[in-house]
Parts: sequence; C-alpha cells; structure tokens
Amino acid sequence: MKNQQESLPSEVDAAGDTNKQRVLARLRERYEEARDLVSGTQPCANLDWILGAKRNPNHGPADLDSRTIEVVTLWLHDLAIEVDRQLPPGPTDSLDQSPQSAYRTRHSLATRLRLATEGFVMAFRHKVMKEAQTLPVP
Repeated sequence: MKNQQESLPSEVDAAGDTNKQRVLARLRERYEEARDLVSGTQPCANLDWILGAKRNPNHGPADLDSRTIEVVTLWLHDLAIEVDRQLPPGPTDSLDQSPQSAYRTRHSLATRLRLATEGFVMAFRHKVMKEAQTLPVP
C-alpha cells in the first residue's frame, strides 16, 4: 500500500504536465488564428517569442515561470481586445464573405482565444500561486 502512495505524486505530476501541454498547444493554435487577424502589435511581437513561430520548440510548460504566465495572460487579453476592435461589420477581408459572416468569424475567434486563455490560467494557476508563496517579503 505504501508503494502506491509514494508513486501517486509522480503520476499526478505526469497527468498535470500532460494537461498543461494540451492546454498550451490549444492556446498556441488560438494565438496563431488571432495573430493572423491583427496588424503587428507589440503584444503579438512579444507573444511570438513565447507561443508563436519564434518560440523555442524545446521549451514546454515546465519552462514557464509565474511572471511569464502572468504577462502572457495580459498580452492575450490585449490581443483578444484587438480582434474585438475589428468586429464592426464593414468591408470584408475576403471577397467570398459577407460583412456579417466576417463579423461572426472574428467574434468567434476572439471568444475562442478568451476561452483558451482562461484554460491556460486554470492549468497554470497552481504554479503561479506556489511561486508567489516562495517570494521573499520586502
């Protein structure tokens, strides 16, 4: 019985890491979709180094520290706002889309980005809280 209890934390850690990898992969997909819809904004330029094409493919969820997680979350919220700002129906990006269809596409993309960001925050919240508890008090 003791061996099962001793192995449980590593199994839980492995399951948590798998979930974080899945959440991070989904977030990267949503980021890429949204990135294609906005002009080169500063948050996007910075996010490219963490989530986008310029990221180090050898870095995974364990390499994200709490400050990076917090900044990424803020930048993703900014990106969702940028996508929302482009929402009013008007000239379409594509000749085969009506203004209403373009509006629905952008709104759906902004919503998916927000949901993926919320999932990211939930998956990494324990890491942020744990690191915050170890910070020295000034």
